[in-house]
Amino acid sequence: MPGATGNYQINRNVRDLCTFARQNITADPPFSRLDLISCRNVLIYLSPQLHRRCIPQFHYALTPGGYLILGPAESVGLYEKLFEPVDRKNRIYAKKNVPTPRLVDLVSYRGYEFPETLMNEELETAKEELQSTNEELTTLNDELSNRNLEMMQLTSDLDNLLTSVQIPIVMVDRALMVRRATPTARNAFNILPTDIGRRITDLRPNI
Repeated sequence: MPGATGNYQINRNVRDLCTFARQNITADPPFSRLDLISCRNVLIYLSPQLHRRCIPQFHYALTPGGYLILGPAESVGLYEKLFEPVDRKNRIYAKKNVPTPRLVDLVSYRGYEFPETLMNEELETAKEELQSTNEELTTLNDELSNRNLEMMQLTSDLDNLLTSVQIPIVMVDRALMVRRATPTARNAFNILPTDIGRRITDLRPNI
């Protein structure tokens, strides 16, 4: 929707449903438990080596049966064993419930030998999963910080409004506990700072 400065900003209803974060698909750890990944017209600009690296990351990030949408000139390439074509024309694939290739497996897809021990392989996988979890937690912390800032701004605006109005207003919750009051209401109902949180029926007004 249009913003106050003439630029566009995401509606808050949409922001509450989505998590927005920058993600380098060739370097950053992948997210996990995603239902849908739409990566259209991106892979065609990557080298074959980066392309082969991205597809297994998409497979890891999706839930079983999750969907991958690519551009009209893109495909999963050598990794057809990882995805089931749902709509070849529109490049829509579904994740197969098979293990995501790990480091030693990815190299075997390219036709090379890689002498890696099982222990090092497991450590590499655990490291990638930990990095992915840390990335998700960082993103959630950023979202929480932004919402806290918005809540603090709303609270400040409300306090300024209640201070400026010249009519008595007492705000209570469903249990009739006093939450806020304008200066006029504080005088009229004899509300002290210590009365915030008390039931309004317990107060002794000056009227």
